[in-house]
Amino acid sequence: MSDVQLPPPSQGLVFENSAILERLKRDGVDLGRKQEISFIVEFASKSQAESFRSAMRKLLPSVKSELGLKECMFVLCRYEDEGRFELRTCVEMLADAYVISGLETVLNTVAPEFSGSDCCWEFPDTANGDAVRQSARRAVQ
Repeated sequence: MSDVQLPPPSQGLVFENSAILERLKRDGVDLGRKQEISFIVEFASKSQAESFRSAMRKLLPSVKSELGLKECMFVLCRYEDEGRFELRTCVEMLADAYVISGLETVLNTVAPEFSGSDCCWEFPDTANGDAVRQSARRAVQ
């Protein structure tokens, strides 16, 4: 086990993510089953995204242990038309506000070192085939 100390999520972020999940539940999204939740950070270059991914891989044992996660997968996406790269950290889990907030906090702590954006998260809404994309920052605005 790694001895890296992870930052805890703020109570405000947990509250915001709880409110988002409650709204989704009221809208008919089934939160009682595991979802593949993608945590997304955007970068201007591939090298920034790859460096961020390397840093997160080093933290992964601590993150998984601290948040009770089993598997995390990193997917690098390139959007040529927009000139940006997106690194998705994909986790199959129950939609839990504390765990979502914990992973979001870690990603938001590491991303600025590599000029990454604020993290947002999404998961498929199987009821309508669309992705449900949220972030605490967008929810506040």
